[in-house]
Amino acid sequence: MSEWHYFSVWFSKLQIPPNVSSLSDFVRYVKMDDGSPMNLEAMMASSDFRESVSGAFTDDVQMAHYDACTLRPTTYEIPKNEDPKLSYFPPCTRVPMCGGCSPGTVQECTPVSIEQRPMMVMVTRIPAPGSPDFIFESFEVINIPVHTACEPRCRVTQEHCNEYQDYLPHDCRCVCRERFPCPSDRHRWDEATCSCTCSEDSGNCPGFSIFNPMRCRCELRSGISIYEDRQGVSVELTDEELQDVYNVGRAPTPTTTTTTTTTLAPLVFHRPSTPVVGTPCQPSPGSLPCLLGMRYVWTRTGSCSCGIPSQPTQRPTLECTPPQPCLMFMSPRLNDRGECSCQLTRGRRSALIRQLMNKDHK
Repeated sequence: MSEWHYFSVWFSKLQIPPNVSSLSDFVRYVKMDDGSPMNLEAMMASSDFRESVSGAFTDDVQMAHYDACTLRPTTYEIPKNEDPKLSYFPPCTRVPMCGGCSPGTVQECTPVSIEQRPMMVMVTRIPAPGSPDFIFESFEVINIPVHTACEPRCRVTQEHCNEYQDYLPHDCRCVCRERFPCPSDRHRWDEATCSCTCSEDSGNCPGFSIFNPMRCRCELRSGISIYEDRQGVSVELTDEELQDVYNVGRAPTPTTTTTTTTTLAPLVFHRPSTPVVGTPCQPSPGSLPCLLGMRYVWTRTGSCSCGIPSQPTQRPTLECTPPQPCLMFMSPRLNDRGECSCQLTRGRRSALIRQLMNKDHK
């Protein structure tokens, strides 16, 4: 909790004594810088009084009066009749109700006792729309709520606290029962929900990405998002890579139709259905030969490097013909549902990034 938050809580708890109802009463609790009691009358009569006043001061300026929490005549609007042709007179009246300010900023003037007081009103009828006359119908007794006692009470009560909070009656506030550090600087602690929330909500994620409220960052949307190997290690795109994919994905691919419209080739990332860790793979040109007893195999990070093969079979190739041409950094593969779609592999992703970087240098 910050120093400013501590000061705000302390200042909000400052209360004017309940027996103070005027400025002269309040002055009894005010001290001067040297600790001596304040003499308001002598100060206002002194010649240097104007020097202690800030703002535009004139001789006709009056001192503001303290409006304490008390009962006072208040206008009450009488509810209208359910029949739109009938009306009550008077339409409003004055009854005692609570008003004024409370000693502390965390409190408000609240009625502690309310009674229903019967009052009689006249019921009239409008003979026709726009008629200036009224036709007498009857007198009717209605109940009007009247406050009989007032008291400064907390604005925030125990009913405002949720299941993760405790109520502090002396501070008039709800506090989290438990508090834990947030996982990153993209999160902030929310006292209302007692949880870590994103510091900023983002609706401007690039291209094929969407905002993840759990990680407070842009990620590729469901079905296009992340790879996971069988050990559960997630391989995510960085913010720079997301921007590169977004820039490439914005380039339209012309369709074979006779219209002039263009469509984007579908971008589909799929989780591998068959584990490929340890199966043989084809190294990139110029790779060094492996040591004796080892060969190039697929690792759990999706790269082809020297290792001990775990299966004698080759990596399955599921080539197919997609309904639309794939982007230059994708290749057609069968997905888990047996559908032919354009998929992005980690090797192709690295090649794409290198290609984009070389293009930028040019």
